[in-house]
Amino acid sequence: MGWLAVLKIINGSFEQGFDINLQTFEDNRHLLADKDARLPANPEIEDLYRSWYEVFRDLRGRYQNPRQRQSDTDNIWQFESLPTHRSTDEGASACRLFFERLEERMRDWLQNSSRGWREIRETLVVLLANTPDEVRVIIKTDNRTLWKLPWHVWDLIERNPNVEIAFSPLGTETPEVTQTNYNNQVRILAVLGDSDDIDIEQDEYEIKRLRDTDPKFLLQPSPQEIIQKLHREEGWDIFFFAGHSETQGERGRIYINESQYLEIRNFRHALQEAVRRGLKLAIFNSCDGLGLAQLLLTSSHIPVVIVMRESVPDQVAQLFLRVFLQNFANGQSLYTSVRQARIRLEEFQEIPGATWLPVIFQNPYAVPPTWEEMRDKINRPVSQFSPINSTQHTRSRWRTWLLVAIVAAVLAITLLPQILPSPLRDVDLQDGDVISLLCLGHEGGPSFLDGVTTDGDVTLVDSIPNHRGTKWKLDVIDWSKGVIKLENQGVNKGRYLARIGDKNVELVASLPHQHSGTAWRIDVNEQGTIGLENFEPKQSSGWLNCFTHKLDVNVASHRDWPNTGTKWKVIKW
Repeated sequence: MGWLAVLKIINGSFEQGFDINLQTFEDNRHLLADKDARLPANPEIEDLYRSWYEVFRDLRGRYQNPRQRQSDTDNIWQFESLPTHRSTDEGASACRLFFERLEERMRDWLQNSSRGWREIRETLVVLLANTPDEVRVIIKTDNRTLWKLPWHVWDLIERNPNVEIAFSPLGTETPEVTQTNYNNQVRILAVLGDSDDIDIEQDEYEIKRLRDTDPKFLLQPSPQEIIQKLHREEGWDIFFFAGHSETQGERGRIYINESQYLEIRNFRHALQEAVRRGLKLAIFNSCDGLGLAQLLLTSSHIPVVIVMRESVPDQVAQLFLRVFLQNFANGQSLYTSVRQARIRLEEFQEIPGATWLPVIFQNPYAVPPTWEEMRDKINRPVSQFSPINSTQHTRSRWRTWLLVAIVAAVLAITLLPQILPSPLRDVDLQDGDVISLLCLGHEGGPSFLDGVTTDGDVTLVDSIPNHRGTKWKLDVIDWSKGVIKLENQGVNKGRYLARIGDKNVELVASLPHQHSGTAWRIDVNEQGTIGLENFEPKQSSGWLNCFTHKLDVNVASHRDWPNTGTKWKVIKW
C-alpha cells in the first residue's frame, strides 16, 4: 500500500505568503483529504537562501580524486580565494552560519500555527500517525526557489524515517509507460560525459557491481550515439548520467564530451520514445540539475528523476550514488533509498548544505518503480499464432465473426445509456461508482457528507480517514435525467440518503414504496459543482443543504442565499 500527500503551490511569494492545497491519497489513488490553506509570508527565508548560496558557490573546490592524490593530507575540501578576500575559515564559517539559520527559519515557518496551515499540519500528523508504511510528500510548484529550500527539515518529515520530500512542476501529465523486457534484468543506459577534474570511473564501478543488471556504458559519446541507444527496441529502465551539467535560465544541459553538450530539448523525442518502451527513472549525478529535472518531467514525461540542486563536489556525488544504489538494489523503496543516502552526506561536515543537494522530482501520477519491478517483468512472446489448415481457418473465421457480433450487441446495449446526454456524463459518473460529497458552503470550511455509523442521522465531517460513512455508492434510476440513489458504504451499508418530511435528511432502508424521498436529481453547475434536488413527486422541490452554523444537513427550498450549502463537489473513488 502506498500513501501520498501532494502540496500544490500555485500563487504567492515570500513577501505575501503562498496559497496551498493539500490532497492525501491512500494506495496512490483513493482521495482521503482535500484542504486549502495559506502559508504566511517569510521574506527572510529567501534572503537566507541567497546568502548561503553566494558563500557556498564561492567555496569552489572539491575532494581530489585518487589519481590526483599525493598524500593523505590532500584529502580535504579545497577552497578558492573568495571575492571578499576573507580567509578560507571565514568563508566556511559564514556558509555554516547561513546554513544553520536557514534550516532554523524553515522549521519555524513550517511549524507555524496560523489557522489554515494548522489544519494542513493536523491532516499530515493524522496520516503519519496511523500508518507504518512509507509516505511520499510531493511539493507541486513552478517556484524554483521553493525547489531549492531544505523542506526535509520540516519536523513532520525529519522525525519520520518513512517519509521523504519530492518535487513536481505544475505542468506534468500522466506518463505512458510500455513495459518490455527480454532478459529479466534491470537495463541501464549510462552516459559518462565530460570528466574534466572529476572521477566518473567510480560511478561506472558502482553500476557494474549491481546485481541483476544489463548496463550499457557510453564514454564521452556523440549526440547521435545517445539518441540511437535511447531508441533501442528492448528499451531501458534507467537512464544515468555522470559528468558536468548546468542550468541556464530554464534550460538544462549535459556536457557529453570535451567539445559538445546536449540540452534536454535537443533529444526529448528520443527520451519520450524510451519512456514509451519502459524508461522509468533518470539519475543525473552531476551539478545544478533543476533545469534538467523540470524538462525531463514536463517535455519528456520521465516518471521519476533524481538530480543535484546545486554544484556538487565529486566525492559527495560518489558517496550518494553508492549508498543509494546499494539500498535500492537490495529492496528498499526509491524514496527511502534517497533519504538514507542523503543523510549519509552528513559525513561532509566541511560542506554546509551537502545534505540538501540530492532531490527527487516525480510525476505525481506515477508510482515510483522498485528494483524488483524493473527486473521481474513479463516476457512477451514474439508470436501467439500457430499454423492451421484452410478448413480450420474458415471455421475459425466464422466463429470469430460470430463472437464479434455477440460482443458488439452486448456492448451496444450496455453503452447505449452512455451515448445519450445526461448530467451524469458531465461529472463522469455511472452506475455503481463510489463517491464522496464535499459541501463547499459551510462556514466552517469544506466538509464531507457523512452517514453516522451509530444511527440513521446524516451530518458533516471535515475529513475522510476516520469516517467511512463518507463514501456513497450510486444507484442510477434514470440516466437521461440524472436521477440517482445514494447508498451509504459505512456500517450503515444498505441504507439510502432520504428526505424525510419537509426538511429532514436521514438514512433509510431500501424500501422505495415507503421512502420515495431516496431519489435525487443531479444538477451540474457551471463551476463543475453539483446540486442534489430531491426527486419526490409528492413533495415540493428541495435541495440537499448543509447548515452554515452547525454540522447538520437538511433540505432547502431554493439554492439562493442564504442556502450556500447547496453546492457540492464530487470526489470519485
